[in-house]
Amino acid sequence: MTKLELLKKLKAIGMPSQLIDKCTRWMQILEDDIDFFSDKWNVLRWKRRPGNVRYSNVLFSSISNLGLRAVAKAYILNKRWKSNICDATAVGDMRAIKKLDEILGSKSIMQVNNGDFEIAVGNNVNLQKKLFNFGSWLRINLGLRISYKALATSTIEHGRDGTEEGRRNKLIPIEVMRDFFGLASNESLAPKDRFFINAIVLNSAMGGRVGELASLPVDCLVFHEGAWVLRLFPEKVEGQTLRLFPQDLLPAVKSAVEFLKNLTVEGRRIARKRKESSAVDWYKVWKSPEATEYYARRFCHEWTTSFSIFTPDAVWVSKRNQFIDFVGVQRRLGINGGAKYVGVSARHFKRQVNRQMALKEGVYYSFDSNWRSFPVTLDTPNWREVLLVHPHSVSFNRFEQFYQMRFRHHKTATSIVRKIFDVCLSDQLLKKSFPFTYDSNFEGEFHKQIEPVIRDGTGAVLEVEDALMVLPRFFFHTSFNTDLANYTMVSRAQFCYWLADAAKGLDSVFSKYNVIDPRTGNVATFTWHDIRHWLNTVYKQGGLTDLQVNALLSRKSLAQARVYDQTLAIDRSKVVQDLLTSIRQDKAIGQIQETYNILGMTDRQTAEQYLKAAVRIVNPMPHGGCTLDLALKTCRHSLSCLSVNERGDCCESLVVDVENEGQFIELKKINDDANTIREYIQANGGEGGHQDVHFSRVARSTARLLEVRQLK
Repeated sequence: MTKLELLKKLKAIGMPSQLIDKCTRWMQILEDDIDFFSDKWNVLRWKRRPGNVRYSNVLFSSISNLGLRAVAKAYILNKRWKSNICDATAVGDMRAIKKLDEILGSKSIMQVNNGDFEIAVGNNVNLQKKLFNFGSWLRINLGLRISYKALATSTIEHGRDGTEEGRRNKLIPIEVMRDFFGLASNESLAPKDRFFINAIVLNSAMGGRVGELASLPVDCLVFHEGAWVLRLFPEKVEGQTLRLFPQDLLPAVKSAVEFLKNLTVEGRRIARKRKESSAVDWYKVWKSPEATEYYARRFCHEWTTSFSIFTPDAVWVSKRNQFIDFVGVQRRLGINGGAKYVGVSARHFKRQVNRQMALKEGVYYSFDSNWRSFPVTLDTPNWREVLLVHPHSVSFNRFEQFYQMRFRHHKTATSIVRKIFDVCLSDQLLKKSFPFTYDSNFEGEFHKQIEPVIRDGTGAVLEVEDALMVLPRFFFHTSFNTDLANYTMVSRAQFCYWLADAAKGLDSVFSKYNVIDPRTGNVATFTWHDIRHWLNTVYKQGGLTDLQVNALLSRKSLAQARVYDQTLAIDRSKVVQDLLTSIRQDKAIGQIQETYNILGMTDRQTAEQYLKAAVRIVNPMPHGGCTLDLALKTCRHSLSCLSVNERGDCCESLVVDVENEGQFIELKKINDDANTIREYIQANGGEGGHQDVHFSRVARSTARLLEVRQLK
């Protein structure tokens, strides 16, 4: 198509003149199989995590206003050109524009105003945001006077800005999480349930979005720089990341990964085999009458070339489900001996011998209800049914087995195949070859494209054969046998459906194994994303900052960090109050304790004022509590609490509770490790180096803390 023809065509569909030249430039990024002028775009290649999806359509036909329809195409195309949007974004934008279409009616796109936008969205927050962006785009590209702004805000009941009840309901109780860790190795579980429970255990360490869990690589657990980490592909960040997880969970994580790998090994084998072969996209074939006929005829030709119903060396005995060489048996044992050997009467044995001899002459005999043989011809009643008993005759089942697929029973496709099989069966009976001509170019149109698990702008990032969550088709299905010729990715939907069903009814897996929410006494209910909230909260209660948790969980927004922290306000205040009590009773160690004691000797009121100012927040750590508000101030010691100067002083913000046995066990461990490392460094000629100096400080500071505790 020439540029002039293209411009005319764009004008013909109602494209505003301001967009025509821009569209011709943007259209250059469209894939060859997407027709801009079509009202249905299959944007599967825009999908970053295709999974098992074969089609992902953006439907413009739902927009009745033709001018708006043309502009919507330009809008989606521009967003793809500018920011490489995925299919889900395009579909979401179209839903929003559809709402605007319902308001516009036949009005020209150049007449759209703020009122149209306000009526279209109502109080829907998501629609407001999408149509705000669309309105801004119209203002920039068409010069329309649209100043519509999204006003509504979503209210979230949980998180730091939510309510106590909202946080309590959102946070999965630790008792429930413990139940899953215990169930993961329970061999009495059905394979399906054990699969998903191990996935829960894995996600408890990973804190992933369900799409990240479904897209894990098979080698997801790796050792990196002295720690075990999980390799994954974050949904909202391109590329891969190595996610550190609590090392206390390592045994459970290793066990979960090993179980999942063993269960899914066959799925990866199938995926690898399918990729290496030129598999046919049968979904596409059944939608094309020409392709349906082509592959049916190809099967008939290849089948009849390899197999014939005329088998002179043996007779098919359907009752025994085997071929028997009656002539050969007779030659060795005679009529009576052969009949006894085969287990039939002499009369029946002789008829089978005659059948086999007739096959040599090109005559196909069968038996009636009285076991009398008769020749089968095209004039024989029910001749098709008679022939179909023979394993060499063409049939739908053999069609499926030959191509290793399941026939899609579309009415049109079934009718086409049945007519071809009728002709082929008659040709088999007449000993005629079935005509067929191969067309490699035509077949190329129906080769199955093996979509990757994850892709980016440069191509595949993770292939199916390298993914963890891949299984033989119908592996967990109760109505179908496992299909060892095809694979399926365990999708987000399957993860979500299982978790929803696992808590429903008295026969559910959670009910059966007594996974109970201690807050309610009922079967536990939660979502996969709640696990991410749980891990976020665990990290926060362990003393990490929002920035640190965001980095660990591949999240960008600090505002989101507040939403994910479900620590109850009463728990936050209790940590602070417990530390204040310990300091007042002189049961703590640190600069704050020393200063409070000195001030208290002369002025108790001043000491209390200092204490309240110094201890506003406590970040719990294994070896003590940090009173620095890390959300507002960065740690000037780079989180090195026990090595701030040459004297071996501790950080001024560190407070150690004398009565907290766990903190001193950790301090003793740190002290032992520091001394061991120092000995190793010095034995290898590193005395006086940076590492030697650092661990010397740590050893001195921890030794001093341990000594003070003994004195107290």
